[in-house]
Amino acid sequence: MKKCDLDVEMAVDLIKMRDLYDRIVIFSGDGDIAYALRYLKEAYGKRSYVFSARGHIGGEIVQGVKDGFLENMMFAEDFEYRLNMDRFRYP
Repeated sequence: MKKCDLDVEMAVDLIKMRDLYDRIVIFSGDGDIAYALRYLKEAYGKRSYVFSARGHIGGEIVQGVKDGFLENMMFAEDFEYRLNMDRFRYP
């Protein structure tokens, strides 16, 4: 069975396609992506935001916010109330 290398593929795509976006929003707490996000910030000024489940976030992500190469990390649970809002009522 082949192991999925999604984090490596995502990092390569982020670097290859850097001229096509201004900001990066990652929906994963996997700390393996932090190295690529640091590079993109330092070399190209790309701003990155990470959404993760609380308790499932790599230490590299937390350190990235402290070091300043990640703009912010947010937890999906903190936005659940917005998803559950009854914004539109149809007759």
